[in-house]
Amino acid sequence: MSDKKKPQYQTIIDDILGRIRDRALKPGDKIPTDHELMEIYGVSRITVTRAINELVQRGIVYRVKKRGSFIREPMEQPAPGEQLPLGKLPILSVVLPFDERYGYDILRGVEQTCRESGYYMTFHCSGNEPEKEREILMRLQQDGVSGIIVYPHAGPENIGVYSDMLIRDIPFVLIDRQIEGIESASVLTDNSAGMYGVVSHLVELGHQRIAYVGLDPQETGSVKERFKGYCQALIDGGIPLRREYIVDARRVDAPIIGTEWPELAQRLLGELLALPEPPTAIAAVNDVTAVQFMKAAAVADVPVPGRLSITGFDNLPFCEHLEVPLTTVEQQFFEFGSQAARMIIDGSWKRDGGLMTKRLTTRLIVRKSSAPPF
Repeated sequence: MSDKKKPQYQTIIDDILGRIRDRALKPGDKIPTDHELMEIYGVSRITVTRAINELVQRGIVYRVKKRGSFIREPMEQPAPGEQLPLGKLPILSVVLPFDERYGYDILRGVEQTCRESGYYMTFHCSGNEPEKEREILMRLQQDGVSGIIVYPHAGPENIGVYSDMLIRDIPFVLIDRQIEGIESASVLTDNSAGMYGVVSHLVELGHQRIAYVGLDPQETGSVKERFKGYCQALIDGGIPLRREYIVDARRVDAPIIGTEWPELAQRLLGELLALPEPPTAIAAVNDVTAVQFMKAAAVADVPVPGRLSITGFDNLPFCEHLEVPLTTVEQQFFEFGSQAARMIIDGSWKRDGGLMTKRLTTRLIVRKSSAPPF
């Protein structure tokens, strides 16, 4: 990331972390006052306050009333035999394709494990842009962090970066997604079982015409697994698969904060409902897609769940607060972060010549968006 694009508060944070790395700042050292930082960087008090508050939240700095801000001593020093390599910072960096609103529980899991083990955490948002993800990964390696936890971009654009990290033995763990051709340490969800469970729930309610609104199954392993779970649940329920019920909503899902998706969702829903035998339920690949189709149903005056049941996958925080609370599949996001951090800290990400993969279970959360067919 170029300095031109870097927020001013992030420049302050990075400079302080760099001074810790260079041993210019040690535990107990006082950092410049807010006023001094304002003068050094030519920024407002609000910018300085944001930078210091973030360092406090990460456990890197602590404040003493009327005295100032100081570098915190790690809560726990690494045990004998687990010392960090020379030049490595006791920092785990998390790279997510979305901001902290969607990644809060993942970050909370990493932060808690880091805090318990005397490590610090930094967070970086790639915006799901391959080039930005690559820039972040390269910079973190140059910074000398102890390990990197990545929710990677779905495509193969950065396969060169990840393969180079494997060759150079850089500790990193992928979460939720794997990259085709890269055998890396990872923490994954049992996506197939999760989707199988929610589609089986719809079958048990009496639905026979269940559509799947997903993404290109060739795109990521997690999407492939969810589609597989959908197919298997229908087969086990004695319901033949129907090609017209399988919708690729890739363009609908992508612009989460854009203006294009409402029209696309409405068009795709209209095509489904115009079929000679329209579906009575939709199993969406994730919560964001499910909500988009719920909004499209509202525009079309199609009651949910009266005429159409809709389910999601993820159990994002907003799901229970919707006008019609969403039936969905809960992923263990806190455990994603916690276990990935633990794998790097205790070295189990690479053990006996192999790379560890952990697969987490899911839980069906039944709310009001699913009901027996009309």
